[in-house]
Amino acid sequence: MRLEDAIRDFQLVPPIDPRVTEQRRMAERPTDLAGLRVGLLDNRKANANVLLTSIGGGLEERYGAGSTALFEKPVFSRPSPEHLLSELERFDAVVTALGD
Repeated sequence: MRLEDAIRDFQLVPPIDPRVTEQRRMAERPTDLAGLRVGLLDNRKANANVLLTSIGGGLEERYGAGSTALFEKPVFSRPSPEHLLSELERFDAVVTALGD
């Protein structure tokens, strides 16, 4: 099975702890990716980088994203360190993936 075909079968699950009652506002999504810089955040679990590399290529080819750059969290089970978050702030949008 090709990765593109497998992606169509994925179900997105919000990564929010249901026990947390505080509501957080999601970042506004761009209406168009043309020319935008998109950061790709790999959590360092198996295949996250494969998925993100494919997504990044698709964002550039199909949606005209200006550029994509792949970043890795140092430890998958910990929050991203401040220096990585600061680096990601330079981008217009960020996509993350949890591999397994």
